[in-house]
Amino acid sequence: MSTHVYCSWIMRRIAILSLLLVFFAAERGIANTNGSPENASVGSPAAIGMADLPTLTARGFDFLQQGKLDEAVEAFSVLLDQYPDAKEARFGLGTVYIRQDKYREALDILVPMMEENPEDVSLYNNVAWLYATAKDPTVRDGKKAIAMAQAALLRRPGDYHVWSTLSEAYYVNGQYDKAMRAAEEALTGFRLAGAQDFSNLQTYYLQLDKCRKAADAMSVFK
Repeated sequence: MSTHVYCSWIMRRIAILSLLLVFFAAERGIANTNGSPENASVGSPAAIGMADLPTLTARGFDFLQQGKLDEAVEAFSVLLDQYPDAKEARFGLGTVYIRQDKYREALDILVPMMEENPEDVSLYNNVAWLYATAKDPTVRDGKKAIAMAQAALLRRPGDYHVWSTLSEAYYVNGQYDKAMRAAEEALTGFRLAGAQDFSNLQTYYLQLDKCRKAADAMSVFK
């Protein structure tokens, strides 16, 4: 699945931030103000006001979407230096750390956020994905991956992103039949949602194919 699970959550958050930006622009005349967030230096914490947070947070997510991970880290870190409880910036930084394979740093951010926000499915989903796909064997934990993905699914049972994460969790635990069924649910959910991203569609097909081949191979030993 690579990074598509994270990006799907990020796009949802960017959409929310964009709506906030429209509101702030209307309230403050951002487009015509020399002191606007667009003209503020990301590296100047003193220039950041509460009303600038949506703009600068969205900038960090833009960097993440573009694969500019170091720039994303800097953007989120500058915000968090001044506003350490900014939820979206914390989530963004944790997600960047996963992309950079800095798993322990990511967990240090995301696990406390899960405790603070027990109904936030995106947090459970990303932590589950981290445990399922971590390249570091001392961090990878299939059992925790399943537990986190199931917790996310209980909160949002129709979400195909979560089904995909659960599939990966079952796969790394060698439960290939369950992985295949979860991958089928993910692909079906993707289609029903009317998603148009062809690269993501291919990703779901590849995940299902991987799980089906593993399940077929193991059936020989039954």
